[in-house]
Amino acid sequence: MTLQVKLLRVLQERTFRRVGGTKLLSSNVRIITATNKNLHDEREQKRFRDDLYYRLNKIVIVIPPLRDRPEDIEKLSYHFLRALNVSIEYVLLGDSVGELMSYSWPGNIRELESVMLQLSMASPTRMIEPMVVRSILHPDVRSGAFSGLPTLNLAQHEQKAIAEALRLSKSQGEAAKLLGISLSSLRRKIDTRLRQVTE
Repeated sequence: MTLQVKLLRVLQERTFRRVGGTKLLSSNVRIITATNKNLHDEREQKRFRDDLYYRLNKIVIVIPPLRDRPEDIEKLSYHFLRALNVSIEYVLLGDSVGELMSYSWPGNIRELESVMLQLSMASPTRMIEPMVVRSILHPDVRSGAFSGLPTLNLAQHEQKAIAEALRLSKSQGEAAKLLGISLSSLRRKIDTRLRQVTE
């Protein structure tokens, strides 16, 4: 409440003193505020000043929680994945987006950002599979020490990613680009797999 009084004074008089300063400084600013609290309830409980509320309450934009706008989840997911590394393109495979959209997101946007970081670390091939998403969103039902890969070893995981990339692409070159590897590396991996199958 003490801080609210000080902020109100700045808004009303447009002047302030720096911490430890003696000179009165003027301000010409536009204030943008955000809260996850219900300010009407906060005022009722005497935790937020009425005069400050009316000073700040000019144009109000209500942003619903993430669970109430599942249509934004896919775009936000790719946004956070790109922010991790602009040079790497991740792909949410199969029903991964559906898994994300059906989750309740109690931690809202911050939780989604954290989940995208975990998914990027659990997906070395950059192809994010639904089972990996499920294991991170629901750790209580996760089995195995390595999150997201309870039943697959790395070779099997890579094989599935290559198969999915080939299915989504019109050529091996396009599939290699999707996987973030060179065409020669992709062909080498395919040849190795074919030799294993025929032996």
